[in-house]
Amino acid sequence: MKPTDEYKVCSLEEAEEFAKKREKGSEHGYCPNCNADLDGGSIWEHFYKLTGSEEKADKSAEAYGATKEKGQWGRAVGIYDRDLDRTVAWFCPDCHHKWGRV
Repeated sequence: MKPTDEYKVCSLEEAEEFAKKREKGSEHGYCPNCNADLDGGSIWEHFYKLTGSEEKADKSAEAYGATKEKGQWGRAVGIYDRDLDRTVAWFCPDCHHKWGRV
């Protein structure tokens, strides 16, 4: 059995719908089961609250490709397969739904 066999593999229509939802404002998209927003908050704001300094927040966020205006943490949990050396599926922290890579 392949690691992805135990997870739902999205159809092309589901993948296109997921992509459309992402375009509407969520950087990480939405859970295909419960429709939860998978954005986990601003990376820049996280570092600003941690350091209290805009300069330090800019520098730390830059390491993640984020700025004050863009860049969100992702909430979906990646399910990684060591043998394949890649993420094979995703897990929603809200409803515990698992789905395969698109």
